[in-house]
Amino acid sequence: APLVLNAAFALAPLLLKAIAHYQGRSSKTDIQYSLVRKFSVFLFVESFVVAVVSQPVVDMLNDILGRRWERLLQALRETFPSKSSLFFNMLLQKALISMPVQLLKPGPLFFGILGQLSSFRARPRSIHEWTRPEELELGVEVPQYVVFLLHITLAFMSITPLTVLGGLVYFALAYLVYRHCALYNCQVKHEAGGIFWKRVAQQLV
Repeated sequence: APLVLNAAFALAPLLLKAIAHYQGRSSKTDIQYSLVRKFSVFLFVESFVVAVVSQPVVDMLNDILGRRWERLLQALRETFPSKSSLFFNMLLQKALISMPVQLLKPGPLFFGILGQLSSFRARPRSIHEWTRPEELELGVEVPQYVVFLLHITLAFMSITPLTVLGGLVYFALAYLVYRHCALYNCQVKHEAGGIFWKRVAQQLV
């Protein structure tokens, strides 16, 4: 189940970008700015609402109609702890799989090696395209790797304290990986003037 969720999270930004283009957002800054909110909301709905509280909501409607409040509270108390293992596994997958992939960047690595092998007949512009730093998309990276995983850690830390350990491992590795990424092999092509911080702070709260 965590693997399926991670696959959905990887495909969602492509659809959200298409929606942003359809809305008439033309600049990269505007698209990434809109993705911070859209992708954060998607991650919250997909994980917490669908995976955690969907069944309690169905029970809630029945219980509200029947005025059985005790059963509603009991369903919520039973659902949240049972889903904690799902999100703990997701934290570990992000830490032990996504972070090494983010560090190695197999796509640019493959095309870079391919470009080096064919550089004897390639034009200088092509060589520059193969070896230039990868663009860091803040509208995708921040909601998926910061906002969503911090929400998981904070939501389940009081129910399953082991979640704190998973969050600690993830954010420690993410700090090292993204520090290296920001210093050496990633770049943000658009200048946003700090507007992303306000949007990220709103989504964190």
